[in-house]
Amino acid sequence: MLDSLFGDSHFFELRDDGRVRLRVTLSLSAPRDEVWEHMRHFGTFVTRDPLHQEVIPNLTDAKPGTPFILRHGWGPFRVDRAGRILEWTDGRGYTFSDISLRGMTTGFPHVLVYRLEDRDEGSILSVEVRGKWTLSWVPRLLVLGWLRGVMAGMVIQLRQPRAALGRGDRRSS
Repeated sequence: MLDSLFGDSHFFELRDDGRVRLRVTLSLSAPRDEVWEHMRHFGTFVTRDPLHQEVIPNLTDAKPGTPFILRHGWGPFRVDRAGRILEWTDGRGYTFSDISLRGMTTGFPHVLVYRLEDRDEGSILSVEVRGKWTLSWVPRLLVLGWLRGVMAGMVIQLRQPRAALGRGDRRSS
């Protein structure tokens, strides 16, 4: 049960120097082109991350280099962060940055990579987060727990395209 919170496969790493790498992979019963129809609506799709509340402006079919504001929130707390589309491959995925408005040395600067692949019956969606944890005074165990919790929340939300597409949740073997 707990493993299913992290997708079909997952990887979590927090190095001593603060570098972070997280990856979750989901097997989807919907074909890649159907899932892409949801993903290409970037401003809506990336708000499936439990901390991402809004993309300003709301983007669809973005191009590399496109800047945006990514509004984050948790409970009553809100903060706007700078984002930029780094890579966009129609039908396959995208990469974007999520950086503090105060710069690269504060507030967990990171990059998110969303990738879609074909599968015999459906598709595979992977999400990877790479960045630098800048609050070195926070205990590692707490940081890892926080990051795992955010990724679990994202996986729960990412499973929703299956329901929206009228497909069941079928895991690969």
